[in-house]
Amino acid sequence: MKALVIGASGQVGKSLVSLLRREAWEVLGTYHTRQIAGLVGLDIRDQKAVQELIRTAKPAIVFLPAALANVDYCEEHPEEARAINVEGAIHVADEACRVGAKFIFFSTDYVFDGLSGPYGEDDEPCPLSVYGGTKLRVEQYVKRLSASHLIIRTAWVFGYDGDSVNFAMQVYGRLKQGTPVVAAEDQWGNPTSVDELAEVSLDLVRKDVAGTLHVAGRDLVTRFDFARRLAAAFGFSPESVRPVATAALSQRARRPLRGGLKTEKLRCVLGRATMTLDEALRDLCERWPDPSHA
Repeated sequence: MKALVIGASGQVGKSLVSLLRREAWEVLGTYHTRQIAGLVGLDIRDQKAVQELIRTAKPAIVFLPAALANVDYCEEHPEEARAINVEGAIHVADEACRVGAKFIFFSTDYVFDGLSGPYGEDDEPCPLSVYGGTKLRVEQYVKRLSASHLIIRTAWVFGYDGDSVNFAMQVYGRLKQGTPVVAAEDQWGNPTSVDELAEVSLDLVRKDVAGTLHVAGRDLVTRFDFARRLAAAFGFSPESVRPVATAALSQRARRPLRGGLKTEKLRCVLGRATMTLDEALRDLCERWPDPSHA
């Protein structure tokens, strides 16, 4: 079976491509600004380029993890965020539907306002930020477009990726340099292993699951607790991490504070739960290429 991964140079896309190749799928991946050998350049804002690529490739499955995901940058550049995250995503969804490919769209817990989380799939979205709003608009479009779509909402994705600025990489980089880490003690969410996210996504494709599903780590923790547990997993003192209120961080975009995702529906579909944070951290350390981290 042939899969197209749009955004294969990003954290989630890289993990998907690696997994699919190990599983002997025929895979084509794309990049936008970060060129990687073996991937094809694509700007999803270019509708004709999207059409040409998908019609030529003729994939059975189209994964779209590509997005402008820097939440504060999106807040400061809303037009660019909408052009990539909404218009670009719609170009991909339309063409996937046109060629009869199953479309998998990766969304976020930031579609919720974080007043009463964790949230289930049927809870009413209410994004606080431009980024969350762009993701919700595509969700709504995809639901109208095709009954066979799959929307995967996830949260706080982390893993080893030297090109990524995911939270684990930020914490490790600062601690290794001897720089103290501050983390919000009032933001709640589900840290999610990028490799488990890829594995579960493929399992859902194999089962031909459609609709909206939450795929996230089992544990609901604060950013502060997550950072302390990362520090300990990397062999640093958890005391190197200091708590701070979100309001003191002066972040441009509002964050959902009591956020997070419920995953009971996923457990019913898969017949198993996702990893606990401790399990995910052990897995991360086993995959980490730097033996001096511990």
